[in-house]
Amino acid sequence: MSLRPELAAALREGLRLRLTLVCAPAGYGKTCLVSHVLEQHRLRHAWYRLDSLDQDPAVFLEGAVAAWRRLYPGFGARLLRELQARPGERPDDLQLAALFIRECEAAGPEACRVVLVLDEYEHVAESAAFNEVLGYLLENAPAALSVVVATRYEPAFPCQKLEAAGQVKRLDTDDLRFSAAQTIEVLAYHAGRQVPRQVAQAVHTTAQGWPTGVVMAAGAIRRASEETAGDDPLRDPRLAQNLYSYLAEQVYLRTSPETREFLLKTCCLTILTPDIASAVATGADAYGHIRELVEQRAFTFETPDGRGARYHPLFRDFLQTRLVREHGSGGLRQAQHVTAKVLEDFEEHARAVDLLLDANDPGEALAVVGRAGERVLDDTQADTLRTWLQRIPATLGQTHPWALIVAAHVGIRAGEFEDAFANLERAVAALRGARDGHGLYQALSVRECALFWQGEGEAAVEACREALDHALTDAQRVHSLLSLACAAVDMRRWEQAEEALASARRIEPAAPLEEKVRRRAIEANVLYHQGQFEKALHTIPIREINQASEALKFGVANTYGLLLLGVGRYEEAQIALERAERLVAEYGHDAGLAVVRDSLAQALAANGADSRALEILRNATSLASFVGDQVTVSYTLSHTATLYRRRNRLRDSYNYAEKALKIIKLERDPYLFLNCKSNILFLNFIRDSANYDELLELADEGRARLLSFVFTKALLFYGICSFLSGKQERSAEVLDEAVSHAAAMMHNHILLQELGPRPEVVAAYLVRTGFCEQGVTLLSVLEKHGLSSRVTQTLQRVAPKLAAAYSEPFDCEAQHGELSPGSRTDTAPRHPALTPRENEILGLMAQGLSNEELGQRLFLAPSTVKTHVNRIFRKLGVTS
Repeated sequence: MSLRPELAAALREGLRLRLTLVCAPAGYGKTCLVSHVLEQHRLRHAWYRLDSLDQDPAVFLEGAVAAWRRLYPGFGARLLRELQARPGERPDDLQLAALFIRECEAAGPEACRVVLVLDEYEHVAESAAFNEVLGYLLENAPAALSVVVATRYEPAFPCQKLEAAGQVKRLDTDDLRFSAAQTIEVLAYHAGRQVPRQVAQAVHTTAQGWPTGVVMAAGAIRRASEETAGDDPLRDPRLAQNLYSYLAEQVYLRTSPETREFLLKTCCLTILTPDIASAVATGADAYGHIRELVEQRAFTFETPDGRGARYHPLFRDFLQTRLVREHGSGGLRQAQHVTAKVLEDFEEHARAVDLLLDANDPGEALAVVGRAGERVLDDTQADTLRTWLQRIPATLGQTHPWALIVAAHVGIRAGEFEDAFANLERAVAALRGARDGHGLYQALSVRECALFWQGEGEAAVEACREALDHALTDAQRVHSLLSLACAAVDMRRWEQAEEALASARRIEPAAPLEEKVRRRAIEANVLYHQGQFEKALHTIPIREINQASEALKFGVANTYGLLLLGVGRYEEAQIALERAERLVAEYGHDAGLAVVRDSLAQALAANGADSRALEILRNATSLASFVGDQVTVSYTLSHTATLYRRRNRLRDSYNYAEKALKIIKLERDPYLFLNCKSNILFLNFIRDSANYDELLELADEGRARLLSFVFTKALLFYGICSFLSGKQERSAEVLDEAVSHAAAMMHNHILLQELGPRPEVVAAYLVRTGFCEQGVTLLSVLEKHGLSSRVTQTLQRVAPKLAAAYSEPFDCEAQHGELSPGSRTDTAPRHPALTPRENEILGLMAQGLSNEELGQRLFLAPSTVKTHVNRIFRKLGVTS
């Protein structure tokens, strides 16, 4: 079997440098790797295996000379004489090291072109004298000398200068552990036959790529009968004995008695943080022990976030076996319960539940779930919840209210709402009968969650009110008020949503941090659906996403991605939505996955990946249909229709758009209904030149319902239809309002997608309005995506001066008279006509309304009002 070539190449690269560090726990193949590469490339090397006696630099240097003499007999004679002198008469350690270097130089260039291998550095790691001498040798030895240090411990000798100079190569545990494919190869080689994939996967998962563990498992497979080989080979008692003997000798017994006591007390923890480990191992210096175990690579690894550590699964199993051996099975059970109590105190509820199930105490495990309530359910992946249910005895699972609530949560995630509601009804009845107010509130809250994801908005609102009636604490009231707000937002009932949000804000200090993050996420969702993209981007708690519950994270990431899409930041949007997809897939929520994939498909289409977008939309439609979420089905069909329309597949587009509109009702989701209606009207005009006047009614409807994006979209479609109908004056007038509003609200995506492919429409609009701030804004949006060149080319044909102005922007007021269509050459300025909207605003200004009051009256953002006012002043020639 060939050794991993990429690993051998990495080591070979290091041998061209001064120092190569190979750092990993016992059994990771450090010695095997180094010796293989040296032999493969026939490199001259002096191999020296360190032991505790080498903590004395004199012993080390004498051993190094002996290793050199195997290559060059007679090497280091003078140094040996000095070493044989009495301790008080011989030079100090650094002088001896300097003499070693001079001996190398005196032996000639060939004697310097040697790889010095120092194996098992961990035996001398704590010797300051040894580390000082080795540091001196590394800094001053001849340039051709390369040193390899193989170690379990983090090196303590100085090598910072070498690292800064790029003269250090590191290979660590992650480099040396086997990948899944390599595990399969090694098992087949050592077992003498191909190993079933599921067996290989079990070995890889348990051993986590530890080479010695994989090789030992291969031996167990080789010994086993064919019948046994189909099972998990790690259950072979001989394998367990071999593994535990190895870990005892190579790891456990090499630690101090205090560390061994700490290891046994903390053997039930999957993640060790100093605070939790201190509480479990009362009186122990947890921080010091964890740091020491990680630095010594005692099968203890730092977590990716750097805040804690974890034991290798096999090492943790060994420690638990050792605990039983020393204190009996009662000792392990006591450790499990003590650890579970600490975990619950630190709000690590899911880990506490897992541990109590390990201890075969499902009743107490469910009690932990009950005390934590929705917080543990919202933070736990669906696969974990299913595992809990499988580990609970059937009789308990069918009768215990919290087992029923867990089962309901699993049903909600899978879209199996009938089963979820049945389990919730039984749980509610049991909790009412037990007069368990806390549990009853939690069950009612979960029922609201089920109704929300089923798309039953009205019922979800009523369920929130019922839960509020049974809430016992302000924290519970905040939770249900936010749920009520969420259900109201889903039906675009802004007043109802704001009322619930305001009530939640008043008592929010009593709520956990994740509820405050949730409230901001809901507020951002309100702003998104109202079309206030810029404000929503400032509101959404994307920086606080890690403080949100797992149930909320994918929703925050999804809304953030949609906002980035809306403002035209397409690459960022795709990254955010791919993250949302990962989060929801890991969490396990089918309805949520359909929603996120619908969003992701839009980003992919915006980035030009139409085929992949259509494939994902088909998947999202099927998934939403399976879970019975008709609202999401309507969204996916509508977005499929839009994608087909933009690809000029009008018949397909119409079929999907018609299906989308048939599913949704105005009262259920005005935002979606009005969007679908706009799409149908626009399609009817493109296909059959049908009447499109209703688009203005939809725009007014959108404005009245505070649906700013619908307002922009309907106006934009109307303006395009007017142009295609030959009504260019009317088109420019309506587009002026649509573009002004879209730019102010940062509705860049729809401008890019609908005006970008229609340069003739944009050019005609610019010619009609003349050089103005709004035109510059529109072209700058198109320019960011390379869509403005066709517009300027069209302008050059019909209005070269205007094209020149837009290609080289200059002061609008100074040039307006020359560039406006129909401008005169006399000295009397001609002021362009105001649009209907501008006349409306001017009339309200004459009534004394402020900018803020104008915005409230006309449903305009402050920036939009300011843009309109400035343009009115500019057209009227107002200069102060």
